[in-house]
Amino acid sequence: MWGSRRFVDKPVEDKAVSRTEQLTLYDRYGAMAYGVIMQIIPQPDLAQNVLIDLFASPEIASLPGSPSQAACAIVRMARTKALSAKPVEQPALAEFEANPNVAANLPELVFDLSFNKGFKLDVIAERLELTYFDVLKAIREHVKSIRTC
Repeated sequence: MWGSRRFVDKPVEDKAVSRTEQLTLYDRYGAMAYGVIMQIIPQPDLAQNVLIDLFASPEIASLPGSPSQAACAIVRMARTKALSAKPVEQPALAEFEANPNVAANLPELVFDLSFNKGFKLDVIAERLELTYFDVLKAIREHVKSIRTC
């Protein structure tokens, strides 16, 4: 009886994010999220709509407590929302295949195709005539180069 009474009297936490918390999250992570969205959708009006949708979404309430984990989660959510809002036309990978500079910028190209354009890794590997592991290696090299900048 005593245990059930404490359970009933215990207040239930509401997972909804208050307006103040939304503004705080926007102030802290808005520029970063907008940069990710603009890489995927280079149209400022559409990118701003996606940004507003991101910080007004219910998923924003489930952010981890750590600032670095929250930043990663916001980057993932921004990318997902931008890819879903991006106009359907996708550039043909053939234009990259014919480019002689592909080998010179392979890590950057593969990262751009996978992260910004939303191509699957196996599709990139097939079209650029690389192995799946070479695609993964190229992404890893690009991420390492970003970290050292």
